[in-house]
Amino acid sequence: MAREIKFRAWDGEMHYGIVPLPDGNVAEFIDSESVAPWQSGSPEVVMQFTGITNNGQEWYEDDILENDGDWYRVSWSDEDARWEAVGIGWTGEIMSLGELVSQETWVQGNAYQNPELISPRPSGDPE
Repeated sequence: MAREIKFRAWDGEMHYGIVPLPDGNVAEFIDSESVAPWQSGSPEVVMQFTGITNNGQEWYEDDILENDGDWYRVSWSDEDARWEAVGIGWTGEIMSLGELVSQETWVQGNAYQNPELISPRPSGDPE
């Protein structure tokens, strides 16, 4: 099975089909055969697809996941060379992202479009 590598970028709105370039700039896919330079300066953040699709939702870096009342932020660990789920709120638990793949885990938003989701919260309290 081929590994799908793709990116999205945030510059006040979310853009998909982003290509990080070696010089630190980014480009956008125009179609399946061509790319164009990013038109609005550098995006604030470029996020990588984790390779996980669960319940029909693609999981990207900085997504916020909810599983049975517990909330997690998707993050890359350079130290462990893996995607991780970092607990938001009281637990601060860190686990391999693959441990959350289930019918009970849903993307609730991301850290940029929904910054309120990364505020500490008690377990089981989505508000």
